[in-house]
Amino acid sequence: MASELAPSKNLIGPSRDGIVAGSLAVEPLRRRIATLAPQLRACYEASTARERSARVVVRFVIDSDGAVPCAEVTQSDSIDSALDACVANAVAGLRFAATGRGLVTVMYPFRFAPGGE
Repeated sequence: MASELAPSKNLIGPSRDGIVAGSLAVEPLRRRIATLAPQLRACYEASTARERSARVVVRFVIDSDGAVPCAEVTQSDSIDSALDACVANAVAGLRFAATGRGLVTVMYPFRFAPGGE
């Protein structure tokens, strides 16, 4: 069964779907995270959770140089801790444009679903 990354709304400020604390434009953040789709899909397809829907929320920090010095799963309903680790590692490998404005903390939900859902 094929799987796909389900769409997720990600908004700046407090919301039920995502939080960005600090100074960062939303669209470049979304576009950069979207580049992870193939890697995240591979994480999901390799997991033991691939027959179930899952939501994994990752908190990560972007430093003033655009690097992601830390990324951690803060919430997950996945049954596979390897999926959680794979998603966090993928996010930790991101690089954003340097802002020179200090740290930005992001809470970002990723949703996974088996094909056909």
